[in-house]
Amino acid sequence: MITRRDELTQVVDEAGDEKNGRVMPLRVASIAQQSGIRLDDKGGGAIHVRAIIEFLQQAGHQVSFMTFGDSILRVMVTDDLAAMRPVRLGLTGNRLFQLLERAIRRVHQALRLPYLAFFDNWRFYDAAVHALPGYDVIHERFSMIAVAGALAARRLGMPLVLEVNADFLEETDSFTEELKGVQRTAVRWSSAFCFRRAAAIIAVSNQLKAHLVRTWQIPADKIIVLPNGADVAKFHPDASREEARLRLGLDDAPTAVFVGGFYPWHAPLHLIEAFAETSQLVPGAQLCLVGNGPMRAQTKARAQELGLDGVIFAGAVPHEQIPDWLAAADIALAPYAPLERELWFSPLKLFEYMAAGKAIVASDVGQVAEVIQDGHNGALVPVGDVAGFAAAMAELLTDQVKRDKLGQRARQQALAQHSWQAYADQLAAIYVQAKQELT
Repeated sequence: MITRRDELTQVVDEAGDEKNGRVMPLRVASIAQQSGIRLDDKGGGAIHVRAIIEFLQQAGHQVSFMTFGDSILRVMVTDDLAAMRPVRLGLTGNRLFQLLERAIRRVHQALRLPYLAFFDNWRFYDAAVHALPGYDVIHERFSMIAVAGALAARRLGMPLVLEVNADFLEETDSFTEELKGVQRTAVRWSSAFCFRRAAAIIAVSNQLKAHLVRTWQIPADKIIVLPNGADVAKFHPDASREEARLRLGLDDAPTAVFVGGFYPWHAPLHLIEAFAETSQLVPGAQLCLVGNGPMRAQTKARAQELGLDGVIFAGAVPHEQIPDWLAAADIALAPYAPLERELWFSPLKLFEYMAAGKAIVASDVGQVAEVIQDGHNGALVPVGDVAGFAAAMAELLTDQVKRDKLGQRARQQALAQHSWQAYADQLAAIYVQAKQELT
């Protein structure tokens, strides 16, 4: 199995056409059984899925995306990322079957039995078997208690490439209520089944790969690490700062921008407290917070308590507007909080900051500490160090020469290593390898 990028490049060369050395066109079925993925969403999951499909299509591959519709009784598919159409179903689309299913679901809810996704898996498997014959590979975004993709891949005789962004069992235990009993058993069994059936597993970070090897005993050579990326054409340093500020209604003050969710791991309260110190060092500075989440109200209240007039809560905005916010920024921020358990993430914002040529102030955690080199392409601050974060913000807001150098190096690294195009090329090589090993 593939373990290094040079091996992926070799696969591309061997499977490519003579004209340009790229992988010959593939038919890729991209699936996400989780109901939370909508291609028009503002969240990172939808942005990731959309980017992968768009850049695979730009490289000449045919990609279809399949997921649940607004109703769990419907599975939808699209070939163009625009018009979703319902998939023809077999038994699970039968009227009598659906009536029986509704009755069982009502009893299940009345008795408060644990969610086991039995009918969801059955319907999604039914849809995959009817909609996906003839494809070269199934690329599945790993979901909790979702085995339909693995079963369909086996039935259809095609490889399954499993994209893992988190260990849902560990994540649920860490951030919500710990799973127990039969539901915990179901999550553990279904995860192990998918990991075992996958021809290749894509992990978003080295930290997640190490966790999967350690916790799930997955062979290390089965897991390929592919961090997130950025659209380096949409996010670029040449956008006009003045025009972006005019469109957003911002003045000419020194400006720091944070893009992301208001969640505990993003340390929004620490960020507000750090900015309170920064504003003493850089009078008139402003902080723009772009995003939403459960801690937004608490964060806003804390800003008011500290008497901060320069904090702008922009709310959730369409992803196509994020380049404007970064063009308007002098620096970009990626704070994180100390957590009891390790962070496995691959922050989308980090690579978009880099592509936009921004000087970045970030906490030294997880993949962030691997990508950002302090003093070279950004400023790294010990996680939880509010005073250190404030000092780093103040330094870069007042030192244009330094922030320009950091931003230029960040952009260069984004172009060389973190573009979605490079990501798509490596994916195609993984698909080819998985297909070759199946035959």
